[in-house]
Amino acid sequence: MIAATILMQYERLRGVRSSGVLIIFWFLATLCAIVPFRSKVMSSLREGVSDRFRFTTFFIYFTLLVLELILSCFKEAPPFFSPIRSDCNPCPEAEAGFLSRLTFWWFTRLAILGYRRPLEDKDLWSLNEDDTSKEVVTKLIKEWEKEKNRIRTTQVPITKTQEIELNHVDEKLAESDVLIEDGKKVKEPSFLKVLLKTFGPFFLIGSVFKLFQDLLSFVNPQLLSILIDFIKNREAPAWWGFSIAALMFLSSVAQTLILHQHFQYCFVTGMRLRSAITGIIYRKVR
Repeated sequence: MIAATILMQYERLRGVRSSGVLIIFWFLATLCAIVPFRSKVMSSLREGVSDRFRFTTFFIYFTLLVLELILSCFKEAPPFFSPIRSDCNPCPEAEAGFLSRLTFWWFTRLAILGYRRPLEDKDLWSLNEDDTSKEVVTKLIKEWEKEKNRIRTTQVPITKTQEIELNHVDEKLAESDVLIEDGKKVKEPSFLKVLLKTFGPFFLIGSVFKLFQDLLSFVNPQLLSILIDFIKNREAPAWWGFSIAALMFLSSVAQTLILHQHFQYCFVTGMRLRSAITGIIYRKVR
């Protein structure tokens, strides 16, 4: 709780309007508190309340957890130091909260508008700042210059020395230049390496989402095996079966959400790659 309080204050100072870390923390805390909540309710109905102080404080704690979870799902107002945006129709993704980004709820308004009538140019949002050609081309050119400078510094230069030899015509000393060239082939800067350095970290985030989705695909078969064992055991409590079914549902939902985040990162990476390469080509032929 102390760590959550410190993180909450830190993100507030940084202008974070919706924290995914805090939402996940409050969700897990509430989920873990449900089991003792049920146990205390069942024991109080059977035996009554023995320790009123602990019973009361736990229910206050559980109520506050649920309230924190509900409040963390809402996006806070923008801070006073937020920059003023000049776009007349900005993309809502940049201002969307954690749950809205996770479920792509920020896109719902445009989908409903397109269902009601054909979309026009004025209905489309402006690009996010990080997706504009101005940003992606600048980043790519900067990495390209770094790669060229790195090749220049690591490449063995051609040296030039001077030797004094005897001139046989007039028996005078004369200077002649001798070039000592390394036999190695001159190394060219790699454009593929530049692309990987520029857009690789962003694409790697999508790969991490895909890794988690692949790991979760092994969870449902294991839960199904546990559910079959539960059905065979007639003495198993009913709540155990409901818990397994709920876990299977949550696992499937988590797989869907994570997989679509992976697709989103892949599509955005492809769009940035195309914009950056097209922009560099236009600068070259200009």
